[in-house]
Amino acid sequence: MSIKQSLLHNFSKYTMIGVVFYFLFVGLNGLLIDVLHFPTFMTSLLVFLVLFLVKFFASVYLGVIKSRFALYVASNTLISLAAPFGVWLAVEQWHLPASLSTAVILAGVFVVRYVVMGRVGLLNVKH
Repeated sequence: MSIKQSLLHNFSKYTMIGVVFYFLFVGLNGLLIDVLHFPTFMTSLLVFLVLFLVKFFASVYLGVIKSRFALYVASNTLISLAAPFGVWLAVEQWHLPASLSTAVILAGVFVVRYVVMGRVGLLNVKH
């Protein structure tokens, strides 16, 4: 398998994981916050942290990334913190709609996260 094919196959699995965990995050937050009326901030934070851990293990199990948790945390934390700043910048400073801004920022963060994980040697791509 060529490096290009390996990257495409790896990115496909990364995308599948991202979609599944996106819907899990939205669904769990909707259930726990909207339906069961759990406190918003703490619930959202707890769901995020649990899914962050489960996503790491799923990504390792499916062969998307190497089992290097500290590197996973380091490379994802800074990027994750950039997302709310990007949404704030787009909405508050550039006066763009929040839904459009969020969609574009999250898509951008999704791709940037993959590139960063590749640069730091976290991706499990066969050469």
